[in-house]
Amino acid sequence: MKLPSIITIIFLVISLNQIFAQKNNDEVKIKRSEFKTDKKEGFQEAWTAIQDANEYFAQGVGTYNLARDLYLSAYQYNSENPELNYLIGICYLYTDEKHEAINYLKKAFEKNLILVPKSTTFLEEQIILCWSLIKLLNII
Repeated sequence: MKLPSIITIIFLVISLNQIFAQKNNDEVKIKRSEFKTDKKEGFQEAWTAIQDANEYFAQGVGTYNLARDLYLSAYQYNSENPELNYLIGICYLYTDEKHEAINYLKKAFEKNLILVPKSTTFLEEQIILCWSLIKLLNII
């Protein structure tokens, strides 16, 4: 299976999401101690961006674009945090740039294959399952 096939699967899953109700996705938290790196410069700004982004994210899909922009700001400080990558990916799934989600979700799953919150939307659950299968089969 090649990347275009994977993207097709993801877009099919995205279209199925319109049928199902969405749930709250509050279980994925970025821990301050795990987010902080050896770089001292920029941490406070990045952490403030995460806190502000979390507030927008908690408001729901309508403000995911605002959360995404703040998460991307924090990403400049630490691009390796799996929870941050996951949240950026989820935000992208609810924008016109859905194709960008795969890059962040892939990075999240590479760092932490089982990053599945207790409460996910149908779409998120399906993408997690698809990515886990792809990762296990070494397709990418």
